[in-house]
Amino acid sequence: MEIYSSKNLSLKNHCQYTNYVTPEIVMLKGDEFVKSATVPIPVVNFKPYTIKRSKHYNFIKYVPQSIKGKDNYNSDNRINACHVIIPIKSSATKKETDDIYDNSYSQLKDTDFIVRLFIQELEEHEKEFLTITKKLFGDFGEISTRIKSKKSIISKLAKKPSEKSLQEAIADAYGTRIKLNPIDNQITKSFVEDCGYNYDEFNQELQKCIDEKRIPSENYISLIEKLKIKQTQPIVNKLIEQSHNKNFQITEINNYGDEISSYFTYDQVKEIASAIGNPNLRIVTKLPKKGNINTHISLDEKKEKDLTTLKIKNKDIQTTVKVTDKGAVKDSGYATSQMNIKYLFSDYKTGFGELQIRSTLLDKFADAEHIPYDIRKGKITEDDKKYLPIYNLINGMDQLSYDKYNQYLNKVYQSIRLQELGFDIKIPELKGEFKYKNGKIIKENELDKLSYKSLIDFHEKQ
Repeated sequence: MEIYSSKNLSLKNHCQYTNYVTPEIVMLKGDEFVKSATVPIPVVNFKPYTIKRSKHYNFIKYVPQSIKGKDNYNSDNRINACHVIIPIKSSATKKETDDIYDNSYSQLKDTDFIVRLFIQELEEHEKEFLTITKKLFGDFGEISTRIKSKKSIISKLAKKPSEKSLQEAIADAYGTRIKLNPIDNQITKSFVEDCGYNYDEFNQELQKCIDEKRIPSENYISLIEKLKIKQTQPIVNKLIEQSHNKNFQITEINNYGDEISSYFTYDQVKEIASAIGNPNLRIVTKLPKKGNINTHISLDEKKEKDLTTLKIKNKDIQTTVKVTDKGAVKDSGYATSQMNIKYLFSDYKTGFGELQIRSTLLDKFADAEHIPYDIRKGKITEDDKKYLPIYNLINGMDQLSYDKYNQYLNKVYQSIRLQELGFDIKIPELKGEFKYKNGKIIKENELDKLSYKSLIDFHEKQ
């Protein structure tokens, strides 16, 4: 089964169905998702009519009517809904056709119908997905996998409606996380000293940069990048090796983090992009400073201003791919390398997933830090009772205080990444004056619930 949006609709995709009672659901974007968050398609009035496809099939097509009851498909006042196309054998009697009308319409009223079918499809391929994942990445540390939950699927459709198939729209229906081990402190100490630095002085300067919220000098960043390569190059080599594996295709790279906290260097991202050689590859990463002659990038003024043209070479073929740093550095400083993957399964069906790469140290905090983020974004509400101990804090915090809290989280992410790379960096304390929206100062013991250690402890108890 595939689920399409209206603008991406092609009747030829439905000719394979001989079971004529199987509906094809076509999703549209709509505000109703946001308001409800419990149903992927609002129940509205549909006008059914038949389209003759061939001598073998007819197609019942349900068209959502506008608020005024007209079939004004592109109207702004159209109720946000869906298209449904159902193949019917031309030999079907009038009674059989009427029964299909009735049954398919009743299915539309089932609020969980679409997502249930989608999750069923995910579960059918879950075992093969696990086999592919373990075969490719079983040697790189701890691996965890999952298929996306019903709640997450509906939430994502509400947040980011799409005109693609539901598999492509969700993009991370299959999830893989590789948890890398940190670099041993003695290895880092020897490496820093081999590069001509005193380890203790180098470490102290990094600690000052964290405390004073500034980026280290270019020489320091260069050494940090060499340590990142030590930690992540084996993964990069595997991704390059699999760059033309039809069962595992990288369609998007999101290298989240800043000069300190990102997992891949810019040159590593370029290595992967060059191996893939796909000009449609989407890349989000922190861009290097202008003037770095090793990056071979040039600003494309004719396109969107936040896009950069990266020249890549694959098997002597020169091409370009668009890179943006918009969204690479999150407000909270969230750091992880994420890739969207297109899987081709043995039954020739496709699946779309997300590959996350982070370390064992950062993994715990990143999951815990997502709780205040989800509260602020409205994904977690006051009805989620288990989150009440910190819900009122985050939801009630004024914007200036919340921005200051994000600055704290940035420092935590940077500190953890430097710890992973073998430095003796202390996790910063959460202190200072934070206020509620009503101007009341948040008490110190309440604020501590949002600190690094308290967030992790809270998350582990859920």
